[in-house]
Amino acid sequence: MFLPQMPRPLPVGYSRSARPRQPVATAIAWVVIVVSVVWVMGLRTIASRILHFDAKKSQQREEDATASITLKILSRQAIGTDSLLSKISADKSAAAQYRATIEQTAAMPVDPEQRATQQLRSIPILVELGDEVTPLFDKLLKNSLSDPLAQDARIFRAIYEAGPASINAEDRARILKNHGWYAKVALAHGLAADNSERMAAFAPAARAAKAGIAFVGIGLPAFFAGVVLLIVAAIKVGSGTMGPRYRADYPVGAACLEGFAVYMAAMAAMPFVVHYFVPHPGFRANFLLALPPMLALLWVWLRGVRGNDLRQSIGWHRGQGFWREFFFGIVGYIAGVPLIVGAAYLSKLLQETKAGRGTHPVVFEFDGRFVTTLQILMLASVFAPIIEETMFRGLLLHHLRQKWHWVVSSLVVSTIFAVIHPQGISGVPVLIAIALVLAALREWRGSIIAPMTAHSLNNFMVTVLLAMTLS
Repeated sequence: MFLPQMPRPLPVGYSRSARPRQPVATAIAWVVIVVSVVWVMGLRTIASRILHFDAKKSQQREEDATASITLKILSRQAIGTDSLLSKISADKSAAAQYRATIEQTAAMPVDPEQRATQQLRSIPILVELGDEVTPLFDKLLKNSLSDPLAQDARIFRAIYEAGPASINAEDRARILKNHGWYAKVALAHGLAADNSERMAAFAPAARAAKAGIAFVGIGLPAFFAGVVLLIVAAIKVGSGTMGPRYRADYPVGAACLEGFAVYMAAMAAMPFVVHYFVPHPGFRANFLLALPPMLALLWVWLRGVRGNDLRQSIGWHRGQGFWREFFFGIVGYIAGVPLIVGAAYLSKLLQETKAGRGTHPVVFEFDGRFVTTLQILMLASVFAPIIEETMFRGLLLHHLRQKWHWVVSSLVVSTIFAVIHPQGISGVPVLIAIALVLAALREWRGSIIAPMTAHSLNNFMVTVLLAMTLS
């Protein structure tokens, strides 16, 4: 239950200088945090030594899986967008750009067999975008293909040279099993636009294109609205009519930092706990991530920070009222969109380098089932914002703000927040930008409701876009 709107006053005679200093506890907590961050960042290498698997091969499989999901996203957006644009314009420049990007993505996998598989799957997409069939297969067959993949390639080629009716039911079932949606696109080649089989094959692409257009349609106005809101905020701050409602002067000593250290240590240990004690974890094991924050808050409570002091320290109060804080969370997120967009462009540039390839593991969980999508939405839009805001913009930021300026504190919190996420180096710029926006909301509003709302909104939009593209 959230507290009344206004925090209670501090004890009479209390001042920041009177706050108890705990240098030893602070130093130990920072050591635990730094070790945990390094541990999480190097988790694959560490785990390979403990759980006895090849870290290099694991990384290669992850990179190849990222390339596979990237190709599917690009392919669906490409032919879906091309289909929509062809109805209003004869210009094929967008298709040409997509073809180049898809060819590049198909060549990304490190494993030769996986790379050849991706190149085979890209052929139906490239043909739909206007490429000639024969050169594509000639280029593919220059590679050394395994017998199963070579047989798949012959079936695909027969479809384009003699028509889908030329292959038997066994071959049809084979490529559908091995290549899924890409095989459906190939089998729909040459069919009339209103043919039910072709419409079913192209439905995911049409949905992905519409989702992308809707995302841009929302994003562009949000970008310009964000610029206006930033200007208005700068004017109000300069005139003194808008200021921070956050209070850094609650006497908690090192308890919040220690609590965050407990959270980080528990998060670092969680993969091994799941591996040894949960035989078949599956996606639902993600909900075990509620345990580390519970341990962190328990630790803070045991260290004597309780009741109102605890809730005010981590922002668990209503501020000026729940719905008002909720509204300002949305407004604050929109104001941060220009920063997030700029950082997202930098992340895109890093994604194009080999070192920067990476994606969140949750993208591999979309299987088209409504229950799975709902679980992912709950995890990303409810579960993660509550936990991460309480830990990062609650415990850690509050501790740092007792000593440092908001800018320095926010940069430290945001950097830790970004580097422990699984998206790799390419995700760091955009994650730092999002975290800075959330930290600014905590400083502005005081209550954690606004950053939780903004966090939830961001994750909800991304998750819906992925669900519409991949399901």
